[in-house]
Amino acid sequence: MMGKRKRGFGAVYLRPDGRWEGQIRIPGGARRSFYARSRRDVIHRLSQERWALGQELPVSAGTTSLETFLGRWLAIASTRLRPSTARAYTVDVQRLVPFLGRVPLRALTPGMIASTYASLLKSGLSPRSVEQAHCVLHLALKQAMHWGIVGRNPTELVTPPRPRTREMTALNRCQLHQLLDSSASSRWHALWVVLWDHWHATR
Repeated sequence: MMGKRKRGFGAVYLRPDGRWEGQIRIPGGARRSFYARSRRDVIHRLSQERWALGQELPVSAGTTSLETFLGRWLAIASTRLRPSTARAYTVDVQRLVPFLGRVPLRALTPGMIASTYASLLKSGLSPRSVEQAHCVLHLALKQAMHWGIVGRNPTELVTPPRPRTREMTALNRCQLHQLLDSSASSRWHALWVVLWDHWHATR
């Protein structure tokens, strides 16, 4: 059984095994097939594929390098991000490209990603900066899955370095007195006095 779609959208078939198959023609005349359990799901995939083609994204990982995909993803994502966020994403992508840029999407492994994080740390990058790069890579590959370009997200199997948390240290009595004396002319003085009174009352 074939579901009729408007011209150029793609073809939808009900297979003998009960699954639905969608086909779409990609540049060069070839067709790509994908499958779903319902007609609705396969039509949704068709819509995603058509959109990806319109944005000049690959419809499969193929030999597309991570650098090429990240560049296209970033160009699209930046239209929905604040300028400052887009700049931060760009910096994170630039940090990853020297290590992973030439790797084809389908060949990217958790081991490669973990090794890259170790190299970034060794180069002097802070754990917080490496964690941010991880978040951007995770978002990009998650979007690649949503577009149907790849079937897995290897970042899900990688634990990024965690920034060190600073322990809170309470002021002693002498330091509190110094704070009150030095802030006598500050607008925060009244607040420090209230906090001091509260601290003193609970001792």
